[in-house]
Amino acid sequence: WLDERDQRPLRLIGTMIDVHAERQARLDADAHARRYQRALDAASEAHFERSTAFEDFFVSDNFAQLLGHPAGSVSPDWRDFMARVHPEDRPRLEAEIARAWVTTGPWAATYRLRLADGGWRWFRGRGRTEPDAQGGLRMSGMLGDVQQQELDRQELHEHRHRLRAMVAERTEELHAALAEAQRQRGPDRQ
Repeated sequence: WLDERDQRPLRLIGTMIDVHAERQARLDADAHARRYQRALDAASEAHFERSTAFEDFFVSDNFAQLLGHPAGSVSPDWRDFMARVHPEDRPRLEAEIARAWVTTGPWAATYRLRLADGGWRWFRGRGRTEPDAQGGLRMSGMLGDVQQQELDRQELHEHRHRLRAMVAERTEELHAALAEAQRQRGPDRQ
């Protein structure tokens, strides 16, 4: 549909679509994603989700950084995540997860994860299991570093144990001293 003389278009046909709402929704979603990431970074925590319907497992990008891996490292799948759990803690964590799949609602577990350098660090996972839109269950929650709290808890436990031992020792010494004092006073003065 060009003019034969000067090859100019004779007609222009097209459509216009208002994309303002779509563009605004995209901008809003981007703003929420940045807000979410800032919150995760500030809390030094990672977000995770797992679904029974599709056996999918998601963990936020900062999970790798919590374990000492560089930013942008590949997120683990479920098997890889569980392989990072300390062997002594794995049965307890597996039992808590099994309970959470049967009993919907909140749950929490503390366990050690292997770091990038091969060491171990204490983390606390806490979340909620709820039905999802596909008729399965979805487990959503946060994973945070609790290394210092766990070390403090262990130190407090050791102090309590030592204190109880000292009290028991002193009590035994007092009983022995009392018995000796009564023996020295004689049977008629007791």
